[in-house]
Amino acid sequence: MEDQGILSIADIPDSALKRADQRALKSTLCLSEPVIDRAVIRESLDSLIFPLFFIDYESVSLPVPPHNGTKPYQQVVFRYSLHILEDPFADVRHEEYLHTDSDLPTRSLVNSMREHVGNKGSVIVWNATFEKTRNKEMGEAIPDAKEFFDDMNSRLYDLMLFFKPDASFRDSRFKGSASIKKVLPVVVPDLKYTDLEVQEGQSASRIWRNIFLDGSNMGGRSGELVASLREYCKLDTLAMVEIYRSLYSL
Repeated sequence: MEDQGILSIADIPDSALKRADQRALKSTLCLSEPVIDRAVIRESLDSLIFPLFFIDYESVSLPVPPHNGTKPYQQVVFRYSLHILEDPFADVRHEEYLHTDSDLPTRSLVNSMREHVGNKGSVIVWNATFEKTRNKEMGEAIPDAKEFFDDMNSRLYDLMLFFKPDASFRDSRFKGSASIKKVLPVVVPDLKYTDLEVQEGQSASRIWRNIFLDGSNMGGRSGELVASLREYCKLDTLAMVEIYRSLYSL
């Protein structure tokens, strides 16, 4: 490519990019300053119904399923974090569930969710495909909860979609990613995953599996690591709250 004078992304001709998403990605990566469509963002946010339920799951997926009734590599949710917001600038309330036994978490987790996720209000997630699929699976596993999860799925709102390369909040500092790990430092720089010992979902899943399925004390650090796991999951939903507030204030 150097022979063709292509030394950076900006040098790639649009004609060489066959797909619209590739051209949008190039355009975003070459931005010198953010491009924000405030009107589109506000119109979308104004469609939300309060209270807002910001929810995130952590799950484990294993080649040999440890629980009866589950399949190889099935995603089994063992943890949720939930922040509840009554209006844009109210104090948030945090609820959570972490399964701390070796049995199948689903029933206990669902019972907790039904106590805290109301039947009115938008359910805010980051990457709706994951939560929507887990909701469908949990509703199938527990038939008396199917209506609850179908209703939740009908109210899902994906905050991530604002930050796609061709969407309404474009910034080269996202590096072409809509991951919350890329968006948060730009939009809400005071909140940092790097301050935590557990910084991503695979580590959270591994810690939970080692402690609660395998019975490891993690070199005497199991209590400390479980606390770190809780804080990581809590930050996922708090990050969504603060990103929402930042967008609302544009």
